[in-house]
Amino acid sequence: MENTEEQIPETKGEKTPEKIFVYHGTTPENAEKILAEGIQPGFVDPNKFYRGKSLSNDFGFSVSRNPNLSARYGEKVIKFELSPTAKIAIPEDLPEIYYKFEGGLSFDQIKLIKLAKEAGFDGVDIGAFTELTRAHVQEKAIKEIQIFNPGVLQIVTPKEGVE
Repeated sequence: MENTEEQIPETKGEKTPEKIFVYHGTTPENAEKILAEGIQPGFVDPNKFYRGKSLSNDFGFSVSRNPNLSARYGEKVIKFELSPTAKIAIPEDLPEIYYKFEGGLSFDQIKLIKLAKEAGFDGVDIGAFTELTRAHVQEKAIKEIQIFNPGVLQIVTPKEGVE
């Protein structure tokens, strides 16, 4: 499959002006649950941990603009349409999240998500925030969007694993 990564328009907290498709890679079992029940709070595997804390929907639902990247996380890739009314935070919305670290910029993803939720955003473009950090220079940028309001995602079509 060709690289079909789509760019989230820079919105500065405004509504997204056009159709945007995003993808979520998962196991066949989780794909069935998502397709049957939608995205549910606490859906993320409770046996996975980040910084010593169990993952949950507190962190959001991970999607990517690139189906090939999503396929790395599971053999089933589900395509969603992001609502044109979704407010997705970008660096210009929350510049206070950055701090200096070893000669470059960095940010705490947990604090970013908390700030974005408090500011009324539906999600955060983690990739856009990472682009301004040392991780981007080291080609370790996280190209994902964390969605905390599942109401802004509509299932378009489930897909088989991307080759």
